[in-house]
Amino acid sequence: MKKLLITLMCLVGIFSAQAQIAEVKKQVVTVEPFVNNGNLSSDNVNRVRNEVVQSLTATGRVIVFDKAQQGAVAAEQERSKKTAADMRDMGEMGQYHSDKIVTGSVNAATITRKQREVKDYVKKTSHMETYYEASFSYQINIVDPNTGVNTYSNVFTASATGETESVALNNALGAVGVGSKDFVEANFGLAGQIVQVYKTNKNNTKAEEVYINLGSSHGIAKGNRLKAYAQINVAGEMSNKEIGELEVKEVASGSRALCKVKKGGEDIIKLMSENATINVESYAHHGFFERGIFK
Repeated sequence: MKKLLITLMCLVGIFSAQAQIAEVKKQVVTVEPFVNNGNLSSDNVNRVRNEVVQSLTATGRVIVFDKAQQGAVAAEQERSKKTAADMRDMGEMGQYHSDKIVTGSVNAATITRKQREVKDYVKKTSHMETYYEASFSYQINIVDPNTGVNTYSNVFTASATGETESVALNNALGAVGVGSKDFVEANFGLAGQIVQVYKTNKNNTKAEEVYINLGSSHGIAKGNRLKAYAQINVAGEMSNKEIGELEVKEVASGSRALCKVKKGGEDIIKLMSENATINVESYAHHGFFERGIFK
């Protein structure tokens, strides 16, 4: 009976791999108020911070403790202006039993007046049009609550254009979500394996849909993108080689998700038929519009 089942699975082009599912324990992440280092209003600084909070919360991968929403007293607001490295009272930082603490700062915005030529190909005329470009940088850090040491720090730049100064600045603030995605995936990304080829092309030479061992309990969601890696031997050491890309089509359970194969279907089906291990890792995917307004 076992041999028959294996034969039937091969005939329809479905190959399975064994993978162990570890119990999922979500990290607790505290997000501190961001420091205003420039000329943006406090509302705009909070908008930058809220984008980061929303990006973290939307993943479902961590438990977010939003300090700004907890009615912090003036002393706490004053304390948040100090850098994490300067905090000597580690007990104060760890009072919420966080696994990680997120701090940040927002720097001054610059708005530049520019002009561009607009052509009317019907009338065969052209005129100069004025527009504005707004740009500012912001820094996000992750602090170890037990030591107060920064374990991650990166500066992002948001830039956008608009017909007026205020529109350009508003568009630049809207671009913060792009950097937030990069931040989240860099620090709270998911890693798993392809466990089954679910759908192939007619000739069974290309995987079109696969199951991975990540599900709702891990924080995987429809539309998430993942890169697929094959393990190869490089000078006696095992390394990951990128072979494809996946997009989550449906979250099937707490530990399974069905994915479309965007790239590498031929390599995936070949390796799965050989019972090889294919690792997957989530990454921040940016559409054309996001790439256009974010630098």
